[in-house]
Amino acid sequence: MTHAQQVPAKVRKVVYERDNHRCVWCHTGHDITIQRRQATGMGGSHRLLNPSELVTLCLVHNQLAEGGWQHGATRHGIKVRRNIGTLTCADVPVYYHHHGVWRLLHTDGGFSDIEPVLASELIAATGFGKAGI
Repeated sequence: MTHAQQVPAKVRKVVYERDNHRCVWCHTGHDITIQRRQATGMGGSHRLLNPSELVTLCLVHNQLAEGGWQHGATRHGIKVRRNIGTLTCADVPVYYHHHGVWRLLHTDGGFSDIEPVLASELIAATGFGKAGI
């Protein structure tokens, strides 16, 4: 099964709409992709995903998040480590760089903006240290 098949069209649409069809990091609308926040190799499952487990990235940032920028992507909630105890992706905020805001992504496709101090505490709770800003 390909990556595109693992993300149902309905969920993909909700994620793209939540992120305004823009990369959450650089805000481009070109070559956007869906990024799993917790890859199956990092403890994610092969079950159907909900919107809190996905973000919109451009192809460049998607490749960086999978490559040399994994540490930064994790510090900014774009990637989520495995073994985070009882926490889920919905508990780990994402930094929307272009907007300069931290957001908790809801399982229904919505989101809540949160203060940087709370974001830092939540990132630290994953065992990763302080959140990057």
